Order: sequence, then structure tokens, then C-alpha cells
Amino acid sequence: MNTDLGFIHRFVPATAVSSPVTLLMLHGTGGDEQDLIPLGRTLLPGAAIVSPRGNVLEHGMPRFFRRVAEGVFDIDDLKFRTNGPVLVTVEYQVAREQVPEFIRTMRRYGRLRRRDGASRWGVCQDAENADRYLETFIVGFWAEHLRQHARVIHADSQVEGRLRGCVTNEPQVRHLLYL
Repeated sequence: MNTDLGFIHRFVPATAVSSPVTLLMLHGTGGDEQDLIPLGRTLLPGAAIVSPRGNVLEHGMPRFFRRVAEGVFDIDDLKFRTNGPVLVTVEYQVAREQVPEFIRTMRRYGRLRRRDGASRWGVCQDAENADRYLETFIVGFWAEHLRQHARVIHADSQVEGRLRGCVTNEPQVRHLLYL
């Protein structure tokens, strides 16, 4: 279970090397990030799965958007949660011997991010911890960022695999919504 994306969520990597698909599984009111994983595996075996838990509580039950009544969305809340730019940061710990390969791979990864709609993409090295790198980029709005997860193709998976080979930790992803 992860808490980046601004949501508690579960990410299941693709098990089929040739699978170009990532399923986005969104539970109903009262569900959680675990509920639809078996369905996703049944629908498309081998595909990657992103399954967030709704971060709005209604009578203690998670959901994705507020309602003012049964079947009636709170439109102001809906606009707030879906509109405006999203700043995405990804923190990597990189083994020193892997830095040249990490930088080469990140340059390719940056092209993929921009192809999928990211802007102002960049990577910085931490001045206080030389093993820590921070990738940053901006996506126009939250729904667009969620669609980016569904755009992974086989070539992207290969670049991601090379990137994972350079890092010593699970990358820490954060999503910040502009106000």
C-alpha cells in the first residue's frame, strides 16, 4: 500500500512483459484500494493495476467526490478535486556507481513524460545528499495525470525497468495540487 498520488493506493506492476496496459480501478462508496485488484487481474491478466482509495469520507466510508445528496455531486468540490495543475515529484535514491546510467535513463524518461503531457520536467540532485535525486513535472489537471498511468506502452516499461535497476529504494511520489 502506498500513500503517494495524494491517495492511499495499491500499484500492481505488470506481470506480462508485453502488456502495454495499466488498469485504473476506482471502487465505489465504502470500498478501498484492495477491493478491485482481483477483478482487474481477471479482466486483463498481466496488466499493471493502479487502485487508489477515495480520500473523501461520507459517513466514515471512503469515496472519491463529495455529495450533497444521494446521486448529487458537490460541484464546487468536484471542480476543486479535478481542476488545476498538479506538481508531481518523485524522489529516488541512486547507488553512486549507477549515477551515469540513471542520468541517461532519466533523460529518456523525461521525453516519455513530456510525450504524455507533462511540462516543466526536470531532475535535480540533492545538495545535502548526493545519492538523492528529485524528478519534478507539472500536469495540467488531476484527471490528465490519472490518464498518464494508462498510457504506458511496452517501450515505456523497458525504460522504467532500467530506471528501477539504478535505484536503491522504492521511489517516493508526491502529488501537489495548485490552489
